[in-house]
Amino acid sequence: MKFILIATALNLQLTYPDENICNVALDAVQKKDAEAFCIPAPVDHVEELAEKMQGLMIIHKKMADMIAEENKKQVDNHNEKP
Repeated sequence: MKFILIATALNLQLTYPDENICNVALDAVQKKDAEAFCIPAPVDHVEELAEKMQGLMIIHKKMADMIAEENKKQVDNHNEKP
């Protein structure tokens, strides 16, 4: 889950890939803004869906390529027979 570091005194709102990294950044930022904090980032369902769709498209392409290769082998074998 992604986390957002918010430091209003510094006008910062940065997104980090996880809570541990956000907390490391928070330690550095709190020297300048004691009120800074990390919160879970909202889940972007559109982005999540797009990533899943892209993964499915990659799998589909691999399967189509495998089928095309198998079909080519069968045609080649058929053409080689007397």
